[in-house]
Amino acid sequence: MKSIVNLLLLLTLAFSLGACSQLPKADPTATPPDQELGPTDADVIASLPSMTFDEKKDLERITFGSCSDQKRPQPLWTTILTFKPQLHLNLGDNIYASKPDERPLLKVYAKQAKLPEYIAFRSVVPMLSTWDDHDYGQNDGGADNPVKDEALKDFRAFYPVDSAMIPEGRKGVYHSVIIGKLGHKVQILFLDTRYNRSPLEKNQTPKHALDIFQATKDKSKTILGDEQWTWLDKELKKPADLRILISSIQFLGEDHGFEKWMNFPHERERMFELFKKRRLKSVLIISGDRHAGEISRMKTPQGTVITDITASGINKTSTIEGEKNRHRIGDKYNPENFGLADIDWKKKEVKLQLINLEGKPVSETIHKM
Repeated sequence: MKSIVNLLLLLTLAFSLGACSQLPKADPTATPPDQELGPTDADVIASLPSMTFDEKKDLERITFGSCSDQKRPQPLWTTILTFKPQLHLNLGDNIYASKPDERPLLKVYAKQAKLPEYIAFRSVVPMLSTWDDHDYGQNDGGADNPVKDEALKDFRAFYPVDSAMIPEGRKGVYHSVIIGKLGHKVQILFLDTRYNRSPLEKNQTPKHALDIFQATKDKSKTILGDEQWTWLDKELKKPADLRILISSIQFLGEDHGFEKWMNFPHERERMFELFKKRRLKSVLIISGDRHAGEISRMKTPQGTVITDITASGINKTSTIEGEKNRHRIGDKYNPENFGLADIDWKKKEVKLQLINLEGKPVSETIHKM
């Protein structure tokens, strides 16, 4: 009986070897399907470092940036790391997943999570984030985005520190934090310009191909939505020595035809009035989106001095030259760049710079607190 079993085993092995010899040879250059790569996307994201920060420690150096495409190298993270920031702010378009073939978002976040420069940076520097359209799941998307709740869920998974600040059930990713001791308190407010935003209006009389959107006259339309406006008003009551608003789209820009607050002029005016109501002499706004960096400043009719520094992009750059901006300070910068804010508590001012890939400043200004 034993010999028969052994014979059957030998025949089975011979058949298996014969069958295997008929299989096509594997292509060593072929990428196996994602499900065969080992860890799931959720596992990759869960293993990504997420540094926390001490809310009682004074902030003196912050970096910030936007527009990082996970399909391209991102050497700018290495440059930013050399400046040793205490905190880095992600301004949106932190991944590119706005097309059907770029989803699900979790899979795209997992690609970002595998980039060595990004891993090295995130293992050392605490991050806080908001989103823009491309990590919201729909190009130029607003309240009508059909995948917005999937995007919200995956944002929470990728940014656990931010997620802890966003109450369960909140419609959007807006949240805030106050960092620093008495007299040195920095309030950072992350606005959500996507989840509740009304539809944009296409420009009906464009002067050229880049005049895409126009300012609406419909005052029922919104960027933030009523709940977020109520939240913001309440947050601005809190005592702080420096206010920083994070807006994924430009706040002061008026002249270009892309996304901006000026596409909803009544909403921008509402912000001016809110600053006046809360007696804010100055506000620093940090924005992204444009694939180019620039600094803008204006004094509102209500008396608040606003500085809007746009840092973009990590690896997405613009080719648009000669673009007008009536509020611009210095020059617009198209190649890769990030923003740097050095806070001088003795002088009560913030030195703002845009820094290029080589680590050199390309534009700068002083924002008075």
